[in-house]
Amino acid sequence: MADETIPPYIDTKTVTLAGTPEAITTRTLHVSSIAIKPLLTNTGTLFVVDLSDESKLFPVSTDGIVLPINDPSRIKIDVSVSGEGAAWVAV
Repeated sequence: MADETIPPYIDTKTVTLAGTPEAITTRTLHVSSIAIKPLLTNTGTLFVVDLSDESKLFPVSTDGIVLPINDPSRIKIDVSVSGEGAAWVAV
């Protein structure tokens, strides 16, 4: 996919199978930060995954989390309930 160059970038990501981390996006974006929140329809917990050890999970509250990062495709998320996910915006 071609690089995208006009922020903000807004999208959602659902995780097919709980316990199997997935990249929040496969898009090539050049940004300085990303805000991530659980989808309003989630009934379980959303997690940000430590890429150096995917068994380490950080729970994301309903308030969300902002991470300084220049490549959102490097972020993986996981969920406690299959089919749930995150809404995100990167700038």
